[in-house]
Amino acid sequence: MDHALILFALPARLKTKMVIAQDGELLREWRHPPKGANIFRRWLNRLEYFLVVLFFNVFSLPQKSGFRDSFRFAGEMMDCGHNVMLFPEGERTKHGRINPFRLGVGLLVKQLQTPIVPVRIHGLWKLKQAGRHFAWPGQISVNIGEPVVYANRDTAEDIASDVERRVRSL
Repeated sequence: MDHALILFALPARLKTKMVIAQDGELLREWRHPPKGANIFRRWLNRLEYFLVVLFFNVFSLPQKSGFRDSFRFAGEMMDCGHNVMLFPEGERTKHGRINPFRLGVGLLVKQLQTPIVPVRIHGLWKLKQAGRHFAWPGQISVNIGEPVVYANRDTAEDIASDVERRVRSL
């Protein structure tokens, strides 16, 4: 739901050429459901995979292996004029607070020498805790920060740390 909310909040000029990095292991599970799953679950997982890829233009960013290919793909997409949406925590929160940012965001930004726009969503955790799938107007907000450009001398660790600080301050 996070990427849909962010896309909704962005101006059209930014969201029309957006590619979104998504949990590679989850995408793989949707595309190739476990053999023990019943036929309905297998069909539903494949449908979910198809719809997410079709409507949200996602690409796989695995946690365990193959992330170099995903980083290369992100760079190619940026070379073609696309924007890349990345969730630097690498996993969904289990406690409602922001998880520490992973080094990958710093590595990617340093390698691509591209500006980033920090974004933070407020209100989703309360919705999840209440077991609700829909929100009333004003219950969820998307805060978008100013674009940031990092210098060549900045390390990937410094970039990841600064991005995390900026997102937390939104």
